[in-house]
Amino acid sequence: MKKIMLVTGMILTYTYVFSQNVGIGTLFPHYGLHVNNGDLFVQSSSGKIIYGYDGSNQWREVSTNGGADLLWASFNGTTETYRHYFSQNGNVGIGTGSTAPGAPLHIKGTTSLMLKIEGPTPYVALYDATDGYRAYWYYNGTDVIFGSASGSSSKIEMAPNGSVSTVFLPDGRVTMGS
Repeated sequence: MKKIMLVTGMILTYTYVFSQNVGIGTLFPHYGLHVNNGDLFVQSSSGKIIYGYDGSNQWREVSTNGGADLLWASFNGTTETYRHYFSQNGNVGIGTGSTAPGAPLHIKGTTSLMLKIEGPTPYVALYDATDGYRAYWYYNGTDVIFGSASGSSSKIEMAPNGSVSTVFLPDGRVTMGS
């Protein structure tokens, strides 16, 4: 028992004095905390893991709701602001603060620009849970194009104020008014 404690003390002393890194499962840690061949478990119903600089410019990973959900918060040295919310049910909130997201992707902002899709030809495809690919919209460099899937009998409707006013039929005809 004394030999084990002596060896353990020597390893910890070496780790602390010479490398100033702590290792779990390794004799030669390369990081402040180096866990090898294992999981890191932090048990807390409302605790934090903090990344960044001490006292300012931090990101904080915060468990909430009895440990069921996870929040990402920024900290500027004086104020902690919740930015992203991850629910165990799979919903993600961006900008929702400490309010659980009400949809699979819930975006709440304070400016008009809420979603930016960027690429050489930005493309959004719409899928139906039963029928698969159904519609799309994209920018081709000069025009914004709305369409339905090839071979689809789907029409495109415009419905300002919840009332359909214009219908684009698959055969190219357009109907307007009621």
